[in-house]
Amino acid sequence: MTIQAPFFSSFKLPVLSGSDVHKKKLRSAYILAFFSPLFFAGQSLAEETDFSDEPRFEVIGERLVFNGHVEREDGYDGIEYADARELRQILREHPEVTTLELNSDGGVPPAALEMAVAVTDFGLNTVVTERCESACTLVFLAGENRTLARGARLGFHSSSWGREGIKEYYEETRESSGWLDEFAFASWAYEEGMRDFNKTLEFMVARGVDVQFIIRAAYVNFSDVWYPTRDELVKFGIIHPE
Repeated sequence: MTIQAPFFSSFKLPVLSGSDVHKKKLRSAYILAFFSPLFFAGQSLAEETDFSDEPRFEVIGERLVFNGHVEREDGYDGIEYADARELRQILREHPEVTTLELNSDGGVPPAALEMAVAVTDFGLNTVVTERCESACTLVFLAGENRTLARGARLGFHSSSWGREGIKEYYEETRESSGWLDEFAFASWAYEEGMRDFNKTLEFMVARGVDVQFIIRAAYVNFSDVWYPTRDELVKFGIIHPE
């Protein structure tokens, strides 16, 4: 389904601090939150191609290609913290890299933000040659110079935390977090969500995205996806004019 208004809202609810084991537990909640039925439909396009023999990261000259459709051993292909760590390591080993090419349907937003920090830290340009959706757009926005190849697409959609993910997270962390009941948890989740939405808002504004684009995002349901035209992407500061 394609909608006529742009939208973007990518914020987390779970706490980001803690061990990698804790972060892996959070991933199940994020998968439910971002992989709505429509988003699965979008992924079906990628599933037509077999990426099993391709690397997730590949250095080609001055360009580092990130293929987010390559599954890990656990079968998950979304952006996660391991990608942020690997990205930094590769950039340290290959100072010649100036551009990050992105091809991904999204993943865990906080992990994408960690990748974005690496992109800005190393002063990389970003380019999309096929498709970059959901949390992937956060990484894209970190680029010094952002370009979209002809025929490629940038997809934006709001986020949500799925019911089963919320239930699982509450039950697993209630005691350690000190929540007396579901109401205490709901209060924390609301405040945490607002803080992280503001963090994402600040990030997007700092990267030159028009505030009008972000405001309009709040009016669109998360179960849709929008592929703006090239003119719209330029107008709202998502990509730079050619």
